[in-house]
Amino acid sequence: MLIEQPDRLWMLVRRYDGIGQAFLRRRGLTWQARPDPYRPGPDSRFFIRRLASGDLVLVYHDDPRARRRLTAWISRDEGASWQGGLLIDERDGVSYPDGQQDADGRLHLIHDFDRYGQRQICYSCVTPEEILAGRLSRPDSFSRPGDRPADRLRSLFAGDGAQAAQSPERVYLLRNNDDSLTESYTTAILRIDLFTKEEKYR
Repeated sequence: MLIEQPDRLWMLVRRYDGIGQAFLRRRGLTWQARPDPYRPGPDSRFFIRRLASGDLVLVYHDDPRARRRLTAWISRDEGASWQGGLLIDERDGVSYPDGQQDADGRLHLIHDFDRYGQRQICYSCVTPEEILAGRLSRPDSFSRPGDRPADRLRSLFAGDGAQAAQSPERVYLLRNNDDSLTESYTTAILRIDLFTKEEKYR
């Protein structure tokens, strides 16, 4: 992943012992790689992006040896340090985070859990302020299974809450290879739900 900084490009890559990094100065021809990991961790994907505020958000494992404790942090100094620490999912077997910030500043994050077993795609909706505080505080924020988004949708779509209350679970049904249904989330459906509020239960 590439982060544009005032005087250089900062490239972050997945490596066997965590996150690797390299820099390209303005008008430079070669990347300068650092031998040590930027952040120790398991051999797993991470998510980083610049927010509308100019701060950076990082979602990665808060465990250097295992794909567990998926956590979000905020940096206000171009990645020199990270603040907060909102635990998104503490379970073993969580990985591959990704996300997007909407026009209201909320962060919509996805990750998977137990990709060769239960094959869940998990969805979280949080704010940068909650990441800095290390806890959820808004009624429309939620993270991972357990804090049920089906209940949150009833208040999120207050204008048409009757429809949401009739069949809220339909948003969260994901068909497995054996034709069974698992309570989980799909990014395509949730993107329609949260950004356009149309065709919520397709």
